[in-house]
Amino acid sequence: MKIKSLHIKNFRCLVNVKIDFDDVTVLLGENNTGKTSVLDALQLITAMGSQKRKESVNEYDFYMPTAASDPKKSDPIIIEMIVEESKPAEWDEEIIQALGDILQTDIETEIKSINLKYSLQYSAEVKRFKPEWVFLTNGNVEISSSKYNLSQFLNYIPTFYLEALRNLNDEFSSRSQFWHKILRSLEIPEEQKDAIIQQLENLNKELLSIDPKLKAVEENLKNLTKISATGPGQEVSIRALPMQIWDLLSKSNIAIKGQYDGTSFPIRNFGQGTQSLSVLFLFQAFIEQLLKINFNEFSEPVLALEEPEAHLHPQAARALWRQIEQIPGQKIITSHSPYFVENVPLSKLRFLKRNLDGVKVYSIPEYFSIYLEANEKLSRF
Repeated sequence: MKIKSLHIKNFRCLVNVKIDFDDVTVLLGENNTGKTSVLDALQLITAMGSQKRKESVNEYDFYMPTAASDPKKSDPIIIEMIVEESKPAEWDEEIIQALGDILQTDIETEIKSINLKYSLQYSAEVKRFKPEWVFLTNGNVEISSSKYNLSQFLNYIPTFYLEALRNLNDEFSSRSQFWHKILRSLEIPEEQKDAIIQQLENLNKELLSIDPKLKAVEENLKNLTKISATGPGQEVSIRALPMQIWDLLSKSNIAIKGQYDGTSFPIRNFGQGTQSLSVLFLFQAFIEQLLKINFNEFSEPVLALEEPEAHLHPQAARALWRQIEQIPGQKIITSHSPYFVENVPLSKLRFLKRNLDGVKVYSIPEYFSIYLEANEKLSRF
C-alpha cells in the first residue's frame, strides 16, 4: 500500500494544497513554504497508529488570515489521504478481506483505493479541539466505520518520522522507536543466558578485586542493612556491570574504528552528519528485520524524512540519494541541498511556493501531450 495523495486545508500556511506522491517524493521550497507542515499533516492523519510524532495540535496550527482570527471559530483543519493501487489487483486478497468495508473500486480502471479524512475543530460541548477520522467513498460520502477499521488500515501503512535534528541519545536509547524494539526482539536460548549471567558475575568480581578501595567502599555500604529496612539476609554489593542481559544490551553503543590508528570511538564522538546517518541506517535495519513482526506481513512503511542531508559534506549528500532509494517502503522527504537534489529524478520533485493566494505546489509530470494542427513546418521537423 502506498499513499497516492494528500489534500490539506487550513493547516498553518497550507490553506488548500494537494500533493501527489511517488514511491519517493522530495519536497523543495524556501523557508516557511510549508514543507515540514506537509510532513506534520501526514503525522496528524496517521496519529491513531502506534508511531506518532505529535500528541496534539495547538491553536497556532490553524490557518489565521488576520491577527484578529480566533482558532476556536476558524474553519476546521481538514486532511484527506488517498491510498491507491498502482495497478488493478495489486493488493493481496488478505488486505481486501480485512478492509473490504472501506475499499472503493473505480468502475473504469478497476483500481482499488481507500480515502481517509481527518478533521479538527473546536468543540464547545467538550471545550477542546476534537479530532475526527472518517472514511469516504469515491463520491466523498462518509462511510460508517469503527475505530477498528482505522487502526487496522493504519497498520498497513505504518508511518515513521525522522526530524532534521536527529538526536542520537533519543534514537539509541532503551525507549527509542527503533532501537528499543530491536533489543527487545533478541532471543537468547536459556542455556546460553545462564552461562552469560555467570560470566558477568565472574567478571564483576574480577573488576572489583583490582583495587582494594572498591572493596572498602562495598564493606561500608553493607551498613545499609543495619539501618534501612531492606529485609533479613539482604546483601549489598557494587555492580560494575549490569546484572541482567537485557540491561547490558540496553547500554549497547555504536563504535567506529579509526582509519589510521585502529582505535575505536563511540559514535557520539563523531560529527552530527555521521550521527544523523547512523539513525537513518538504524531505521533501515528496523524496517528490514522487524516491520512485519511489529505490524503485519503486508505492511509497507512510510518514512517522513526531514532534511536527510543535514550536516553532511556535499560529496556525502550526493551519495545519500542512492542509499535512501534502497530503504524499503515509501519515502516523503524535505530538502534544502542542491547536492542531494541533483540526483533526484525531476518527476519526483514537488516545489512549494508562496503566492498571494497561499502556498501552491508545482511539479514536472512524467509526460504530457498537446494537439497540434498539421502544418508544413511540423511535417519537416
